[in-house]
Amino acid sequence: MNLFISILLLIASSCLADNSDRSDRSKIADSLDNSVSDKTNARNKKLFSLFTIVTFPNDQCTAKSDTSVYGTCYTASECTNKGGTADGNCAAGFGACCTFTLSTCGTTVTQNLTYIQNPSYPTGYTTTGNCIFTVTPLSTDICQLRLDFDNFDIVETAAGVCTDSLTIAGPTGRNPMDLCGTLTGLHVYIEAGRSSTGTTLTFTTASTSGITWKAKVTQIECYSLARADPDCNQWITGLSGTVQSYNWPSIQLASKTSNICIRRESGYCGIQYQAYSATSPDSFILTITAITAVNGVAQSAITVTHGYLLIPGGPGATDRFSGGVFCDAIALACGGTAIGVSGAIVREGHTFVLTHGVTATNAAGSLGFKLSYLQLPCGSSTSYTTTDL
Repeated sequence: MNLFISILLLIASSCLADNSDRSDRSKIADSLDNSVSDKTNARNKKLFSLFTIVTFPNDQCTAKSDTSVYGTCYTASECTNKGGTADGNCAAGFGACCTFTLSTCGTTVTQNLTYIQNPSYPTGYTTTGNCIFTVTPLSTDICQLRLDFDNFDIVETAAGVCTDSLTIAGPTGRNPMDLCGTLTGLHVYIEAGRSSTGTTLTFTTASTSGITWKAKVTQIECYSLARADPDCNQWITGLSGTVQSYNWPSIQLASKTSNICIRRESGYCGIQYQAYSATSPDSFILTITAITAVNGVAQSAITVTHGYLLIPGGPGATDRFSGGVFCDAIALACGGTAIGVSGAIVREGHTFVLTHGVTATNAAGSLGFKLSYLQLPCGSSTSYTTTDL
């Protein structure tokens, strides 16, 4: 019996030792698993950290091959998938400056900052008929489109009538424009109104002399600082600069009305306008008539034969300018008060807008206008009355 009990105790002791050994092995295995898991997590954290470093916004970038061309910063693979061309680096070398160019009639613009150009560009396009591009909104957050003309030369007559043309048709029907002439360096805005419907850009060739165009198409979100005030065909920013009519100094475009708007900068209440230059080319000639100017004359007495420039905010009825002189040497004759600046007028208001109108009877020699402007601080020492706007 004692022997039997001793054998049982020996077996039990062995089992306990075996269980203890197994427990130790399990602890060791768990420790190894935890160690491997910790190393894996650490590696994943490093990889995740690296991934967050190279994440970047899809901002505008400048192409390497041509610094006048702009693109969007994507990864190289994104650029390829979107049908763009990688042209230089961005985002500290982690991204590719992706440019988009379309030159085939009937194609659709689906990417922001896309350049559209005529087939065979830069050679002139001579095929008669319509060449249409459709711009599809990126989202329902798109309120406007802007076309910047890198190169634009479309035939017009000596009287400013469009022989060939660009016709813009947006979904809202606002800012409808058909343009021609030489507009290189200028731009035009089109209202999109959060619509999902595309905007059509129709280039029509009727002559055989050939037309040339290259324009950057920018889609502008409703909340963007680049958004223009409604009904502005041109939107100018900055404390000083120039404004000009379409196709100056060749010939103002007949049967057109367009608005040039200047954003009023913070802390500025007034604006001063002057003719850009007194020398050739003439920077103000809107009507070819015997009179030299109609500045300061009541609007009811003005007969506009060819074109006029409306600058609201003047005293009395002196908002309309025509003839061949923007403003003579005496500021009072320009419908303004004497501000000590020869040939200048001053306006104040919430927004600064100039409206250029041209009749169907426009004639050769009426070149249009180019003006210099300077914004004036609120409470400045000019003789006009400033108000808190």
